[in-house]
Amino acid sequence: MVFGLAKRQGGGSAAVMTLLLAGLAINTLAGAGGGVLAFIASDEQLRQLSLWGMGTLTNALWRTTAFALVLIAVALWLLMRSASELDLLQLGEATAHAAGLDASRLKRRVVVATSLGVGLCVALTGVIGFLGLLVPHCLRLWLGPGHRLLLPASMLGGALLLVVADTLARTFAAPAEIPVGLLTSLLGGPYFLYLLMRRNRAC
Repeated sequence: MVFGLAKRQGGGSAAVMTLLLAGLAINTLAGAGGGVLAFIASDEQLRQLSLWGMGTLTNALWRTTAFALVLIAVALWLLMRSASELDLLQLGEATAHAAGLDASRLKRRVVVATSLGVGLCVALTGVIGFLGLLVPHCLRLWLGPGHRLLLPASMLGGALLLVVADTLARTFAAPAEIPVGLLTSLLGGPYFLYLLMRRNRAC
């Protein structure tokens, strides 16, 4: 829905702004739906919903994870297939178009694949913040911008960081378990503030 609304506005900054505004509106509607679920939930369901909002692997059961893995594998295949085209797009849409790249088709494929993969992961684990921002950014500084290497490295690096964070979450307050999303936010938030301050000093 978000991508379709932005596409109707044509290319350029107008489409990007529409994409952001449409995403904000739909996110607000989804938040209202979550509020309704919280209002009608029992005490136990409300606790589970609260933990899901903080991000936890406790509810990621094998029977649901196995189903999601099939669709996530499709999403990863679509992204890996787009690696060389994403490299070309970094040169700018005009240059990429001159080289024969259909930027609109590429964007549609990447948006669909990313939404499918991220949506399924969030449905299983809740909101685990900063993994998708922190890991690719750090790896890009180390490995360079080439997506053929950066995409699989980000997938494995994100998985590794999640396992480490989840292990720490299960260890710090044992036998209780800290929601892993809290730990990743505590790690990612200060790091991005540091990057923002460093960028401001550079300007």
